[in-house]
Order: sequence, then structure tokens, then C-alpha cells
Amino acid sequence: MMNRMDMPKIYQTTPHKKKSFSFLLTSSILFLVMIPNSFAKTVDFPTHEITLNNGLTIIVREDHRAKMLTTQLWYHVGSADEPIGQTGISHVLEHLMFKGTKLSKTGEFSEAIYNLGGHDNAFTTKDYTAYYQTIHPDDLDIVFSYEADRMQNLIIDPAEFQKERNVVIEERQLRVDNRPISAAYEIFQHTAYAGSPYGQPIIGWQSDLQQLTVSMVENWYRTWYAPNNATLVVVGDVEPEQVFHLAKTHFEKITPNNLPNRQKTQGFSAKTSQNIQIPKVAKLPAIFLGFNVPSYKTAAQEHTSPTLAIIEVLLGNADNQQSGALVQNLLRDQNIVSSISASYNPWQRGDSLFSIFAVPNIQQKVTDNTIVAATLNQITQLKKGAFSDTDLSRAKTQIIARAIFEQDAIFEQAKIIGSLESLGLPWQTADQFIREVNS
Repeated sequence: MMNRMDMPKIYQTTPHKKKSFSFLLTSSILFLVMIPNSFAKTVDFPTHEITLNNGLTIIVREDHRAKMLTTQLWYHVGSADEPIGQTGISHVLEHLMFKGTKLSKTGEFSEAIYNLGGHDNAFTTKDYTAYYQTIHPDDLDIVFSYEADRMQNLIIDPAEFQKERNVVIEERQLRVDNRPISAAYEIFQHTAYAGSPYGQPIIGWQSDLQQLTVSMVENWYRTWYAPNNATLVVVGDVEPEQVFHLAKTHFEKITPNNLPNRQKTQGFSAKTSQNIQIPKVAKLPAIFLGFNVPSYKTAAQEHTSPTLAIIEVLLGNADNQQSGALVQNLLRDQNIVSSISASYNPWQRGDSLFSIFAVPNIQQKVTDNTIVAATLNQITQLKKGAFSDTDLSRAKTQIIARAIFEQDAIFEQAKIIGSLESLGLPWQTADQFIREVNS
């Protein structure tokens, strides 16, 4: 599966009505914000970290509230690392990692997890690929055995490759090509991230998927899937020393790779705007408005990214549809949109986007330009301080509350740790972000 924006399922193809998808892009660094898959103070769960001689980083967090654990193996490679002509290769390899190795047959790993009463899966993003299991603590040795096996012994059978590549192609057709809203969003991303590999779709371009070969995927696997390019995270009812002992037993003998330099994710940032109309056969139009902005990692000033996260809530993100300025003014007061929300993802290796997604109220027969102008006016008002201390306090509280709630799940705790480490940020950044929001 891919960890990417799941756009609202409000568009259905129709042979009768053609509407347009439009978006405006600007590199002006205004305010941005998407509530990061938020982070709060990690309560008081002890967290331990070691690095093996071969470079594998292992992070263990004790959470003894339930007799279970989650284990996640994060490889520091994703779609933004893919060369031109091989987009989608990280996601295809993710599928193939559930096939056979020198020591296990196709599907054996997942079947073993299922028989233990556990759950496993994986996801690919722009910056990393992760494989995870949720199991009983007594079964950790079994999981490590299989995970270490497929880190070094994967066999890519040509028949299985053809099958899984076709599955990904069908997945693309279902999720993107046959969904006007997703197809438009893909073009929006590609245009917004001009000159950056972030503009490449995680699932890959159709033409690239069709020309992938077994040798290409094998080379990708041999290049990037190595202990010194991975982080192993375990969260749950565990004793750290036991986890470290098992990890050393299964992973320490795996040889590290001479890793290539990762592609730079910074793109072209001209001080210009672009306005693009995309004709698509659909029942409703949609507008994407995007600003090129820093991520937490690329921001020159430490307060920039947390401020954008607060602004996202002030304007109204998917979790704040009651009090956001965009919702209050454009939806309730002016009634020119049927839905609108802002989003910002601070957790990327390179720069990010501050995006606003709107569906016009077609009964009002307003133009795209009217909605864009009204949206920009709300941003201008916010820049002038058109919000109260109560609004600011509420926005900060929502970000912190979400972070605290996420800490209640061991999977989310592990995901926060793994994603930060994969971006080259220490896992303690989670707490730092909240301190900056508070300040």
C-alpha cells in the first residue's frame, strides 16, 4: 500500500458533463501547515537506542500497557530516490518483498504472522519504505528471523515480478487514472514540485511501470536494502536488552552496502505563480491551491514549520472543519464552496507544500478565480492578525491533543520514531516540535 493523500471520493466519471480541475501555484513562502502526523511528549515511555556494527539502528520503546508489540523495519529509500524512467520501482519492490527468499517460499512470512494471530503489511512514501508487524511479544524472534532473511536473501522470480508489476499497474488505473480527482492531484504535485523528484508519483508513471525489468528491481534491492540504510523500531511490552540480543543474533551478520548518495529533493523555486486548468470528465470541479514552503528539516528558522502547522488549523484542515477561517467565511458565510480545507506536511527530507483543496458550490455558479481570490483574501487577513488569542490557543491545543492521542497506539509511536529517523531527524524531534508549537 502507499502512504499518500487519499483525496475525497466525490468525483465520478460521466460521459455527459466536463468540468475543470484548476490549481494555482506560487513559490511565495506564506504560511503553511498540515498537522504533522502529530507528535507530543512521549509520555514517559523509556526509549532505548543502539547501532550495530553493520550500521543498523535499533530503537526500542517500552510500553507495557498491553501484552503486544509492533515491529517496523524502515528502509531509507522511496520514490524521491528513483531515477527518471524507473518511477514506481520502490513500490513494486515493496510488493515483491512478500514473495520468496532463499529460505522461505512465497507468502510464508505473512502466513506465519497470521497463524500467530498477528498482522503485517508495508507502505511506500516519497522518502522511505517500511515493513511492519503487530504480534505477541513471545513471537519477536520469529519475526526477526524472517525480516533478516528478506533483507539479504530475496529471490525475484520473473513470473512473480510480472504478476506484481501488473497488480501495481492495475492499482494505478484504479486509484489514479480512473479517478479524475486523483489524476488532477497527480498533475498538481508534478507541477508544484518542479525540478524535484517529489513531483514523481509514488506509484509511478504508467509508461515507467510497463518498462521495469527484473534486473532493474534486483539492482534496486541490492543497492538500498542493507542494514546501514535501515532503522528497526520496536514498541510495546518488551525488555530492551532482549530485543537488542535478538536483533544482534539475526541482523548483525548481514553485510553493509556502499550506499550511493541520495537524490537531492530541492527543486526549482522561481518567484512566480502558475495557473493551470485541467479538463476532466467529472461531475464536480475542484481547485488545488499550493504554496512551496519549507519542511521542518529545510526551514531556516526553527519556528517556521510549527507556525505553518498552527496556520493550517487556523485556516481549517480536515480535522478542524468547525472553526477554520476558510470554512467559516467561504463555506458558511459566502456559501461559494461545498467543502474546503488546508494541509501541510512538515515531515519530508526536502521542501513541502502548503495546499488548499476546495470544491466549488456549483449551485452558486461561481468562477474558479472568485474562489481563489476569496481564499487568498483569507490568508491576507490572517497575515494581518485577523484571529484572536482564543483562536491561537485552540489551534495549538488541537495539535498537541492529536499528538497525545497518537501516542496511545504503539503502532503510531513506532511510526513517528521510524519516519523521523528515516528523514535524518532524531526521534526526539517529536517532542521538540511540540515545544516549538507551544512557544
